Amino acid sequence: MARLLNRPIRVLALRGGAPAAFVVLDSRHARGDPGASSGGRARRVRRAAAVLDEWREAGRWWAGEGEKSVYRLLLEDGAVCEVERDEATGRWSLYKVYD
Repeated sequence: MARLLNRPIRVLALRGGAPAAFVVLDSRHARGDPGASSGGRARRVRRAAAVLDEWREAGRWWAGEGEKSVYRLLLEDGAVCEVERDEATGRWSLYKVYD
């Protein structure tokens, strides 16, 4: 089973183009809300132990989405997730987490 999240992330480090570490942002950070940093919750840094797979997707072209780079990661805590980078905007998101 997998959960679709599609949550914005901030990539802290890259290894060979793939995220090596990231934090999940709340919606205020994603919108650039100036109040997002005040009183916000500390987010846990998620570190990748390995890249299990990587590929490119065309995106939902009919909805105006562009190409995306997708990485399936094994995290240090044993979790498996997919993160994606929108190639047009440069934005990263945590797309899916596997149970």
